Amino acid sequence: MKIGLIADIHGNHIALKAVLDHLHKEHVDSIICLGDAYCPCPFSREIHALLEQHQVIMVKGNGEERIVDLHAKMMSGTDIPLHLFPSKHTMELCSLEQIKRIASLPSTMTLQDDTILLCHGTPENAGGFLFYLDGRPNVPVMERLRHRTVIAGHNHWQRTCVYGNTTVHYAGSIGYPNGYEQKQMAYFSIAHLDGRSCRMQFAGASYDNSAFIQSLLQADFIGRGGPMALLILDEFITQEDRLLPFFTYCSDAVSISDSAVLYEHCVNYLKHVGRWDDLLRILQGH
Repeated sequence: MKIGLIADIHGNHIALKAVLDHLHKEHVDSIICLGDAYCPCPFSREIHALLEQHQVIMVKGNGEERIVDLHAKMMSGTDIPLHLFPSKHTMELCSLEQIKRIASLPSTMTLQDDTILLCHGTPENAGGFLFYLDGRPNVPVMERLRHRTVIAGHNHWQRTCVYGNTTVHYAGSIGYPNGYEQKQMAYFSIAHLDGRSCRMQFAGASYDNSAFIQSLLQADFIGRGGPMALLILDEFITQEDRLLPFFTYCSDAVSISDSAVLYEHCVNYLKHVGRWDDLLRILQGH
């Protein structure tokens, strides 16, 4: 049996279509998404349509949890923090039926008679880590696992990590492939299941990243997503991490409620990493 495994699409509908087309040619038996399909981009409808068309099974990521949480905040009249405005716009583009479907997604699932565990971050926490981004194992979490094989997302990695008797396969990131040598590729995996064995095939599909950038600009991503959308746009352009370093650079970003102040911090950070002039030319040229 061949199972297509995708993760961390993050609203990149053009990359997702390229991967789904590739998996169709591979004649996989089913496709499973390991979470974070939607946020932070304004293409909820396109992502939903592609997942439905290809009958993709899905577990919940922290991005899906954020959509549900932001919807609850909106319905209760609770203020939504400015730094979450890109995801807020993602949520607003989801229908109520989609919100309900996202809320009902399982956090985990298993394959091969419960011998293989699938999750986004960890079984208990979609935003948690089995292996931290510096490569260290999350020892307490790893030692609680009863499954010897785990397939996960969240880290935006495509690699295999081992702790004790437990093997963790990271399926790769479709939308946010930060840190890979080859740019403009969407990374995914195929699990070859035979009896109780699982052989992972790591793969990638090329796609038109410039077309995706243009689609973000045409959707007024910056206008609707607020200052943080500048950093996200540059992540997609360069396929380099901007958000995590920014929150280190500006430690009070999550508490800033003035859009002009947050915008200034974002611009100063982009200047700090030498990206503002290039990004400004792209924005002015649109």
